[in-house]
Amino acid sequence: MPSRRKILDIFSRARLVQIAKEFGMPGLQPLLKEEVVETLAAKRSIPMDRILEGLKRDELKLICRSVSLDDSGKEKAMLIARILNKGKPGKKAPRRTKPPKKRVDKPKKHKQPKVLPTEEVKLVAKKRSKKNNKTTANIGFEQKLWLAADKLRNNMDAAEYKHVILGLIFLKYISDSFESHRSFLVKATADPNSDFYVKKENQRPMVIEDRDEYTAENVFWVPKDARWNVLQKNAKQPTIGKIIDDAMYVIEEENPKLKGILPKRYARPDIDKTRLGELIDLIGTITVGDEESRALDILGRVYEYFLGRFASAEGKGGGEW
Repeated sequence: MPSRRKILDIFSRARLVQIAKEFGMPGLQPLLKEEVVETLAAKRSIPMDRILEGLKRDELKLICRSVSLDDSGKEKAMLIARILNKGKPGKKAPRRTKPPKKRVDKPKKHKQPKVLPTEEVKLVAKKRSKKNNKTTANIGFEQKLWLAADKLRNNMDAAEYKHVILGLIFLKYISDSFESHRSFLVKATADPNSDFYVKKENQRPMVIEDRDEYTAENVFWVPKDARWNVLQKNAKQPTIGKIIDDAMYVIEEENPKLKGILPKRYARPDIDKTRLGELIDLIGTITVGDEESRALDILGRVYEYFLGRFASAEGKGGGEW
């Protein structure tokens, strides 16, 4: 199969800009043809077969001729299969005989939590019982984190308090997952051997900050103003409670799966904003959502510890949650 760049380079700049608009990329009009090609080639959230399906038959034949393929036939499906090296539609593609092109390893997809874990603690507890000793072992910082979090409690009811604390930890999980994939894209767009490579450095942010690149990998999209580094930068501000609430709102707006789930109660007057800022700083030292942390189930282990403490505070056994 010819590369994405080779296929896209066949068309004029005007046609490429038109194709980009059809896929929700209206901002490429001022760019040179080479820059448009680079940006579209790196847009991995749009599969090549979808681009080809939107082309006219004559355009598909042009591609075939340009890459020395047979351009006979009237059916678009047959031409597309030929370009993608899939053989005849419905038949298995021939096995590759050449070694695959070297590329940056892509992070494994991970399942998004369907709802905030505080609302599925029974499932969490059940999952914990199936883990091995390594997973259920103390990870060293739970007690320190608990003591810092408990300072916020004051006269707040434990049933209410747990949503405030676990909401912050879950927000950190979302942020870590996002930053992990963003780091991958930063590296991949700068690597000439990667399929995500974008030659022009000033065009790489168009891929790095492309929401579709994250949602395609089951990573929640986090807008700039809601990212953890922004929260931590404002941790000492008296308005930190409102800043967190606003972050929760905007993340829900950008991720329908989280709609109405994230807690938005941090601006309440009964929450000490100084101690809230201290807790933000402490949680910021813990990674719970990158690939390594997900493999070790750090989030689940923190939740297990906290749920046990919350249950004790309410005079219940941990399994009752």
